Amino acid sequence: MKLRGLHEAALFHLESALTAYLYELAERERILLTQATLSELSKAFQQQGIYSNELAEMELLYQDSNSWISKLHSAIRAIHKPLLPVHEAPSQSEISIKDVTKELSLDEQLRAELPGWFELLRAMIQRHRSNAQEW
Repeated sequence: MKLRGLHEAALFHLESALTAYLYELAERERILLTQATLSELSKAFQQQGIYSNELAEMELLYQDSNSWISKLHSAIRAIHKPLLPVHEAPSQSEISIKDVTKELSLDEQLRAELPGWFELLRAMIQRHRSNAQEW
């Protein structure tokens, strides 16, 4: 449970950083948002006739189910679901049988991917900011 709490906190901070960045993009174009979501920002930009490379990149990443940002959003939704107890039936033989074909649990996935998601988010924001400074 402690590990789950740490993962939830890390996901909260990543989500907060992404939300703050969406507000930053909106502020740069002087757009007021009621909610800082990718769809709300996209809708606001379309209404104002604004094109943003940063927003376009994030939308493409979000649509790709194998991208880090899509996996991050899936993990954020999944972390709030209750943990189901795992009951493995004991083997009747002396050799214990374990199913290794099962998918990684959420906690295992988070342990493996959270640091990478943080680095990818940080790198994306820094790249976007440096590109914006060039203009």
